[in-house]
Amino acid sequence: MNWSFSKILFVLIVLTVLFFWRVVFLSEVFYVIDHSVQNFPFRAFFAEGLKQGKLRLWCPYIYSGFPLFAENQSGPLYPLNIFFFLLLPAWAAYSYCTIIHYPLAGMFMYLFLRAFGLQKPGALFGALMFMFSGFLVTHLLHTSMMNAAIWLPRSLPRKRTAYGAVCIFAALLQGRAFSNLFDLPCCSDNFRL
Repeated sequence: MNWSFSKILFVLIVLTVLFFWRVVFLSEVFYVIDHSVQNFPFRAFFAEGLKQGKLRLWCPYIYSGFPLFAENQSGPLYPLNIFFFLLLPAWAAYSYCTIIHYPLAGMFMYLFLRAFGLQKPGALFGALMFMFSGFLVTHLLHTSMMNAAIWLPRSLPRKRTAYGAVCIFAALLQGRAFSNLFDLPCCSDNFRL
């Protein structure tokens, strides 16, 4: 069987759609616990400001004011947050931005495993295990942690590259620096596999 990269990516996307079908077709949204009290409101607040051409640093709606830009979980500079929230209504953007990280996680792990010489079926299996792992599925409520964690496989190349550093930077933009402390050895001069 010919396992082209586009077919692998298609499988990852289809399985994600099947797993999150209610949210993908917008009959439900992620809106419980951390989604409703922190993640969605913070991102919607920043998106509203960006649509007005402003980068909001301060939120007057939390207590007597709060430096929301400094809060490390809202990800106001994270490229995927900006992309989805500028294009879509906030509730749809939040759902799609959350879901897109699962096929990305699978794709990044697939590429990582292929770089280490695994055959395509084995790399696909590993990608599926990562994208639907207990960590990523459980931390769906903690979107910033999940969004940062998906970049791990791309930040662990066989040898140091600028691309690995860019992936670490993308994870840091999401706002979970402590989740990515284990990525930093990839940028070290002493990193060898």
